[in-house]
Amino acid sequence: EKAIEVQKNLNAFRAAGIAFDYYTCSVTDREALARVLDQVRRSGPITGVLHGAGIERSGKFEKKSPELVAATLGAKVTGGYNLMTLTQSDPIRHFVGFGSISGRLGSNGQADYCAASDMLAKLSGWYRARRPDVRSITFHWHPWDEVGMAYRPVTVHGHDWKPACMTCTTLPTLENGLAVAEPGADGQQGVRVTYEFPDWF
Repeated sequence: EKAIEVQKNLNAFRAAGIAFDYYTCSVTDREALARVLDQVRRSGPITGVLHGAGIERSGKFEKKSPELVAATLGAKVTGGYNLMTLTQSDPIRHFVGFGSISGRLGSNGQADYCAASDMLAKLSGWYRARRPDVRSITFHWHPWDEVGMAYRPVTVHGHDWKPACMTCTTLPTLENGLAVAEPGADGQQGVRVTYEFPDWF
């Protein structure tokens, strides 16, 4: 489904006469990303970054695997950090991250995605302090109509779009990380996992 959507968009760009190069890699794979960035530089300087990578799989937190939680956090946070540091010698003028309003208000079944979006916003602040000449910001987008993660059938039917602040709670109780807690159903004990920040955070 995603590949079809990507190809449709690329075809639309070509039809509109837009010149572009399209590369794929995981932004969490630092070496693979470095190779892609080197390819991009052959076409000209990198002056801006739009970081829209993300993984979102809604569901009860106790049913999510540690691997899925790590991947959800990594796509936005580790991916954002890799893009920031691998372009530190490029003439970057702006760095724009795509977060989610769930990072501020919470959302049912999205504790890990909420945390990832909130951490990306904090990472943008860290980056601004390191490179004050670069305009760095994270947008916490609301759901888009007919496009994006929120429009997928599995997401649309799995949410009632009511703010759920208590569903995603970040607890700054760890010296080098955070704890994500999601209350259980029917008064049952909630689930809590920890995510240790890498050394650079």
